[in-house]
Amino acid sequence: MMHKPINKLLAPWALCLFLSFSFLQKDGSIAATQYCNNRFGYCLNYPSSLFPDRTLSVQSDTLLLKSVGQIAEVKVIGKLGATKEAPEAIFEKNLQAISSKSGKANVISTLFGEDFYEANFLCGDFTYHQKANFSPTAAVLLTITVPMNRPEMMVRAKSDIEIVFE
Repeated sequence: MMHKPINKLLAPWALCLFLSFSFLQKDGSIAATQYCNNRFGYCLNYPSSLFPDRTLSVQSDTLLLKSVGQIAEVKVIGKLGATKEAPEAIFEKNLQAISSKSGKANVISTLFGEDFYEANFLCGDFTYHQKANFSPTAAVLLTITVPMNRPEMMVRAKSDIEIVFE
């Protein structure tokens, strides 16, 4: 019986180990990709290893990121012009639009300010995290959607995705 040399047995494991650490930066964090949209005044930092599929609409008003396996998504929508409604009213409209497609929504938490809102809710088989920012010239809405049975993915997405408004 012939045995494979040890270096041939370890080569696949070494490659896996290298790839698993290749996305890490020196401080142990995951390397982020940055997308900036000057038209709507935001930059989005996200882990491209978790969301490798990126699509931008023709008008550059919608950025869509899809996870490996297409099970989770991040969507950023921009709209030009001042918003005339309060953040609470805009959140209610967004919640109603999602629940009209997926069933009753259960709100977990909300935080409202004069020019923003942040919300977490469940609807259908998914959990959602939304951040919205309203300026005199534009409104931007970030929505992270993850299957309800993958809470660890939502935790990671919320910690690794950063949207910065100019």
